Amino acid sequence: MQPYLELLPVMFYGIVVFLLTMLMFVLSYLLRPHNPQSEAKLSPYECGQIPIGEARATFPYSYYLYAIVFAVVDVLSAFLFILAASTLRLNVTVVWSTFIFIIVLTIGIAYSLRMLPRTMLTGSELIALRDAQRRIEARTGESM
Repeated sequence: MQPYLELLPVMFYGIVVFLLTMLMFVLSYLLRPHNPQSEAKLSPYECGQIPIGEARATFPYSYYLYAIVFAVVDVLSAFLFILAASTLRLNVTVVWSTFIFIIVLTIGIAYSLRMLPRTMLTGSELIALRDAQRRIEARTGESM
């Protein structure tokens, strides 16, 4: 029973965070204005512009790789921060599991950085995307 007493503040903190989050959701629902939605509000653009063309825009797919690398590095840094804060309770199991976790994330980062040159757009692809966008703008008469 004694080891579980150390977790009591963490469990209390988790319960308080959960209850405060639910309280914020309920209060925001009760305090927000409940106006019926008009057709203009439900249109894709709330500023009153009539949508021209398709909603899908050309987006360089190399940015997805940057997002994945950011997420991996973010998870790694958060885990290492938590580990650094709890250095008093280190044992062999914690050290080896941390080592394996860091190795797996490092392999993920190395793989994504190896794949980065394959996902980058070449100059000719960027020019083709820019020309396609200019043709759409010339057809519609407005800049996007």
